[in-house]
Amino acid sequence: MKNFTGIFSFEEAKQTYQNNNNVCKILSYSVDTCPEPLICYLGDCYLNFKCNKNDLTKCSLKPTLECQTNDDCLFNQCQNHQCLITDKYIECLSGNGKTYCGNEIGQSCHTNKDCIYENCKDNICIYPEVLDKKMILFPGIVFLVAFVILILLCCCCCICIAIKKNRKKEKC
Repeated sequence: MKNFTGIFSFEEAKQTYQNNNNVCKILSYSVDTCPEPLICYLGDCYLNFKCNKNDLTKCSLKPTLECQTNDDCLFNQCQNHQCLITDKYIECLSGNGKTYCGNEIGQSCHTNKDCIYENCKDNICIYPEVLDKKMILFPGIVFLVAFVILILLCCCCCICIAIKKNRKKEKC
């Protein structure tokens, strides 16, 4: 498997990770169950990378790479051993049978398809409101079960109290 630490092409990422079928869970805001360098998105593991919008042979996991020459950078601009960043890149995801790209969070958009997470609001790409449906569903089920148990306990207590009062009346 290719080492994705420097510059690579869109096709290399696609060929390596598109058929990845790892499922995942988000454990906390910045921790998930995907192996490095993958991220968890909607229950599946994806390679998240950025590409030069005008040259898909120039992609990177982190566009702020250290560099020696212009060829080491997404935008062919190496200055003081740091790659310069422009707004001409797109964010890409590869995994679960597909590879696609779009504008990243905070960039301008006209439709949902313009955005990597397919969520355009007020002409700005934003995170989806529900990143992981399982994260919402599980606590909801736990709350519902706890609520039903609490109701049953209250009913049992009321019945016990009623039975005790009834027995006291019978003894007199």
